[in-house]
Amino acid sequence: ARSTASAAGAQTAPPSTASSAPLFEEALVTGLSLVHDNDGWPHPGNSFKDDNYSAGLEVRLNGRAVRSSGLSRPLEALDWLTRANRLHARGTQRHHAAQLIGLAYTPDVLDSREPQRGDRPFASLAALSVRRTSVAAGGRDEVWSSELVVGMLGLDTAREVQTLLHRTRRWMTGNPTPVDPLGWNNQISDGGEPTALYRVGYQQRLFGDPS
Repeated sequence: ARSTASAAGAQTAPPSTASSAPLFEEALVTGLSLVHDNDGWPHPGNSFKDDNYSAGLEVRLNGRAVRSSGLSRPLEALDWLTRANRLHARGTQRHHAAQLIGLAYTPDVLDSREPQRGDRPFASLAALSVRRTSVAAGGRDEVWSSELVVGMLGLDTAREVQTLLHRTRRWMTGNPTPVDPLGWNNQISDGGEPTALYRVGYQQRLFGDPS
């Protein structure tokens, strides 16, 4: 008797879309930076008086320390509510950053206690920002990010810092300018008002070297 054997074959499964790359382990601290910006809006008669300016101060920490310290927990909770955490789960690289932010804006005239009609008002913001970024490996080079900013408008900190800087500058130069700012009582939300921002972003490389 003769018998024939037949091989049974299974349909090949489609390739998985999930990345098989190992999860990148973020270092405890990948960066620490201090940024200060003071825009004098120079124009004739104003260049050396330090008025009508915008100023910013930022202290930034990057690394796993942001998550280990618990700073990212409120952001992670919002990501869970909005399901943005599912986007982060696709990433093979996870990065965290925290920023302490201070911003101040003034009109052209500083030595008046009256509101400056027709000019931008006094305004200030003190805030803390926490950001998560997840990078997906593969040819598409996709990045998902989420950020939570919590701050206060209208605190007296900007008034105190600007006054101190102006007095120090007068002491160092012997000049009568820059004058003490007198209009901070007119700033937006004077006395303090909470504010917050939650943002989710997506980026994808369209051109360039994948490496």
